[in-house]
Amino acid sequence: MKLRVGLISLLVLSMMVLGACGKANSGKEATIHESVTIKLGIVDLPPYGDIVNLVKENLKKEGIHLEIKAFTDVTIPNQALNNKEIDLNYFQSLSYLEQFNVSNGMDLVPIADTFTGIFGLYSKKYVSMDEVPDGSTITIPADPGNSGRSLALLHEHGLIKLKDGVGVHGSQQDIVENEKKYKIVEVDQMLLPQAYNDSDLTAMMGTYALQAKLVPSKDTLIRENNIHGSDFFVVLTARKDNQNDVNIQKVAKAFQSTDVKTLIEKDYSDAFTWKKE
Repeated sequence: MKLRVGLISLLVLSMMVLGACGKANSGKEATIHESVTIKLGIVDLPPYGDIVNLVKENLKKEGIHLEIKAFTDVTIPNQALNNKEIDLNYFQSLSYLEQFNVSNGMDLVPIADTFTGIFGLYSKKYVSMDEVPDGSTITIPADPGNSGRSLALLHEHGLIKLKDGVGVHGSQQDIVENEKKYKIVEVDQMLLPQAYNDSDLTAMMGTYALQAKLVPSKDTLIRENNIHGSDFFVVLTARKDNQNDVNIQKVAKAFQSTDVKTLIEKDYSDAFTWKKE
């Protein structure tokens, strides 16, 4: 009889231990399941790396792990997003995104706008436009959004004249006057820092000016004076099928946080400007 009671007690104890282990494992699994991974594509240029690292750290508090995929070609992040290889990307202006959608039959959507950069003309050979001879070569980015912006910059400062009304959406076919016979050459935007070394003048966004070891607030020969609305603010981009996901929206909010604004204003004020509230 004592043996039987002992066996029953042992059985009950074993069940209690297994139950406790089950509860512990269940809690562990719940914790694992609470963490969400979101894949973000960037182009590894300033200030994107610093911004993303800050946002990644802040999102840990929300139970979100931001997995970063860095690309070296500006055409790839949108393709990867469209193909669902990543969930978001962060590297482009609204204007670039809109032109890319049109050219490639995509329907990617901006979900957060953040900062814009000083856009200007740089030269390794000359310190003022007065020194630049007729017939000089001006290198500009080839993508339609930024080439139009470049031509608008040249028009604004009287280097060329564009057709009325084209604004930042013009092309070289819209040039109606070029009295000094500037040669305007379009190159892939990733090659702009190299073009700065080789050309007479180069139109660049702040990102590439920093890569070329320039200080945009000081080193431009000319720069934009006109503000083009939100066209050239850098946007966090999603797909239509995931833009309203609760975790995607948490990421969008993190990119527009005061912490990111402070980072831009403290560390990058010579190159970039935060969006107006």
